Amino acid sequence: MIRMGTAIFPNPIRGNCATWWHARILAAVAQHQQICRIPLQMIAPLPHEIFELIGQLIHQYELRLVVHAPIAHPHQLITTFEQIATFFAATNAADGVIVCHLPMWHETHFRTLSQLSAEVRQYIAIEYTHGEFSKFIQHITRVELPVVFDLLHYHQQAPWPYQPIDAAIACINSWQTRPALLHLSSPQTTHRSPAPHGPGAHSDYLDVANGIWLLRCIKNTGLHADCELEVGAGPVALTHFHKAIVQLAPDLVPWINGIAV
Repeated sequence: MIRMGTAIFPNPIRGNCATWWHARILAAVAQHQQICRIPLQMIAPLPHEIFELIGQLIHQYELRLVVHAPIAHPHQLITTFEQIATFFAATNAADGVIVCHLPMWHETHFRTLSQLSAEVRQYIAIEYTHGEFSKFIQHITRVELPVVFDLLHYHQQAPWPYQPIDAAIACINSWQTRPALLHLSSPQTTHRSPAPHGPGAHSDYLDVANGIWLLRCIKNTGLHADCELEVGAGPVALTHFHKAIVQLAPDLVPWINGIAV
């Protein structure tokens, strides 16, 4: 079984961090999401009772928390990594993921990532964002960290031969005993002037045919991976994708949590 969620979710405008947490998780459950993208600003000290409540909800609904670290050199993020890891430990978020972006590779990355503490390494993963995939995964394999496969980033690199399934499977296998995480998104193709997010922006909705194709290919290999949709429409886009799976790919329905038939 795989879990799904969306990266974009409306943030509450009132309350404190404790009430935001409660509202965010309950909203995710109501929207049939099990992958919960958490803004970094919500990783903060909380009363013991709130940590315990979050842990109970994570366990009850089999939720997975995902926090994206800022885009910076890893050595500048060590304190951030440790803060997130401490939060995950306090909430018993065993499947939690700290996503680290590496816009370019340098040997200093290897030294920093290799020296991260065991407490951080159990949660951290590197997102595929740039360059030739085979070279990228060779670098990350050296530091023995898993890779978050991102379909849009892979597509933007336009490799030849175009083999996203092979790349996705290589990333899934890099997680070893941890449940793998994928990012599903499609390029923004609408013509807007000026473009609000520049070239390569995420579209509001996932390309249904492409998403179903990728999931079916992964399923046929006997593997599975949690999927986070990076889409502008957030939960609405996830509901749209779920409905498309029911209509166009009913064979996938038993394989995915949260789909109402």
